[in-house]
Amino acid sequence: MRLLRTTTTNTSGLFNSFLNQDLVIKPYSKIALGGISATVEQDVIVIGADNNTFQFSTSNTGGNPNVRQITIPEGSYDTSNFQRLLNEMNILVNSSLGVFSAGPKITITNANNIGKQALISIDDKGVAQIQFDQAVSEAHHDEIVGNSYQGNIVLAAGTTEDTFRFTSSADAVNPTYSTASYFNNVMCTGVGVFRARIAKLQGSAAGGDLGFTIGIMKSNPANIIGHTHSSPLAVTDISFGIQILNPFTGKYQIIENGALLAAVDSGDINAANNVSLGTNATAFRNNDVLSIEICSGQIRLVVYQNDPGAPNAPHTRVLKSFPYTGTDAVDYYGMIALHGSSSNLNISSVKFTANPYLEPEVNRIFGEDAVVGAATPGGQGTIATVSTITFPNIEFANWLGYKRISYTGASTKGLVTFAGDNRFKSSIVNDLYLVELLNIQLESYDTFEEGRKNILALVPYDDVNSKVAYDPNNLIFLDLNNRDSINLTSLKMRLVRADYSTPDLSGLTSAILYIKSKDE
Repeated sequence: MRLLRTTTTNTSGLFNSFLNQDLVIKPYSKIALGGISATVEQDVIVIGADNNTFQFSTSNTGGNPNVRQITIPEGSYDTSNFQRLLNEMNILVNSSLGVFSAGPKITITNANNIGKQALISIDDKGVAQIQFDQAVSEAHHDEIVGNSYQGNIVLAAGTTEDTFRFTSSADAVNPTYSTASYFNNVMCTGVGVFRARIAKLQGSAAGGDLGFTIGIMKSNPANIIGHTHSSPLAVTDISFGIQILNPFTGKYQIIENGALLAAVDSGDINAANNVSLGTNATAFRNNDVLSIEICSGQIRLVVYQNDPGAPNAPHTRVLKSFPYTGTDAVDYYGMIALHGSSSNLNISSVKFTANPYLEPEVNRIFGEDAVVGAATPGGQGTIATVSTITFPNIEFANWLGYKRISYTGASTKGLVTFAGDNRFKSSIVNDLYLVELLNIQLESYDTFEEGRKNILALVPYDDVNSKVAYDPNNLIFLDLNNRDSINLTSLKMRLVRADYSTPDLSGLTSAILYIKSKDE
């Protein structure tokens, strides 16, 4: 039996050693790894004041790139906590996607950002990707009818967006939240909107006829009203919402964290101008639009109105805003509850932007159109746009697996993806490393590579101490199957991760090989 020690200072784990004399390996000899020791460098990025900015844009409308900037949380990031950094960046980028206009007609300024959401993630191949996708602001008619509690919401006959109506199945008032429905997916967390326009809202001065509620909730409504032992929704299920009751004497109220607040506390608006408009398309388009909006790090409860004293003079009424960033940036489901009788209440133009990364292919009856896009609120834009990303410096870009600081890409059907040029090494979890011979053939096979590989041994990795250390009690010899003698003058092999990617090593890496003849 012969011992061969080899060393390298190559940081990628490559051994390329030479002998001053021939090492003769007899026919049908065997070889084993007697030990290996290596120090693995952690892939670490330190974020400080000089490298904590990330810039991006999602639209170049009118030649204006509309560049936004976020401040990356400072700290040291490696394999143990990189996901926290990506999560923080997701929240910050999405909170910066939308912008509200100034002045009395406050609305979302860039129509192409409505329904847009960012996603910073690592794909199944270990490559970082930064994406911007857009959900269509659409009327989910099938969902609303199909998901209604005990079939209490019905869709009135109609062939156009103007004539579609959602109404109760009963000609009776219902002050509870049992005549309710919901959407199958969570709301877009970038620039998400949930809107409904009053089509018909009639009542009496005595307040005998009720209106409706739109809201968002943290719990999946399907688990409440859509399962075998379903029960009706309650106001305590709703996180945030807008409710309108009697059109003559009532005002808009808000729901905050499961409580219906008094109208005086919400700065609400008299809705008398929405009385008895029926199906007249022109008048219908002047009705109030109730809107729940996720934009610019806020959840806004908004009513868009035409000024009764000046027809076709729109303005915005912000009932209340809530923070939507950090720990507040959770997923919300959209719900609708009808309280009024079928003869006195119906709503239309219910538009909902879902999370575009979770939205399944659905039968889209209508997308965004002029019905909800008149004056205020502004409608959604779905034209192809050019997006950009800019990293704070090349070190940060390289750490994520990108070769350049800046990238530009055009959207396809609302989606643009900036994929890393290399694998994001901090995301690679390795419990094992491989020792692979490069100039000696072995009868080793690997399904990962779907074929033969010259794998000499699998060695453990100590992630606590960042060490590859292997000192077996029993040697595992592999057959060389060499019919003739081999005059070995050099040895080439490498230490690689379990997926054959190269590690980052430091210092001296040492390995010991044992070779024995057939008869030993």
